[in-house]
Amino acid sequence: MLELYTDRLKLRSLQDSDWEQFYALHSDPEINRYVRVPESQEVIRSKFQQRSDTWFYGSGDWLTLVIETVDTGQFVGLTGLYCQSLDEQRAEVGYLLAAEGHGKGYATESLKAVID
Repeated sequence: MLELYTDRLKLRSLQDSDWEQFYALHSDPEINRYVRVPESQEVIRSKFQQRSDTWFYGSGDWLTLVIETVDTGQFVGLTGLYCQSLDEQRAEVGYLLAAEGHGKGYATESLKAVID
């Protein structure tokens, strides 16, 4: 299991027990307003299973990590990256945060850890 740490956050690989939070984030219309159109539970489940598999750079899949607070273990959201082109060494980064995690700098902090 992949684990990364910052002063405030723990980033870790998806586990089966993360399904409910993953689904809640991906199905919340407010959180996804500027990200995607609403998707069915089946499509979201397929994404979850794909992103739970072992990841490697250039796999064509997203590296998706769960964001938790170090002090309480509270679920904050998801962060990760996607390799767009190995030849051009170009990647896309992204995150989805639960409403409770907004405005605290968690997205930026998590992406710095992923990129480093």
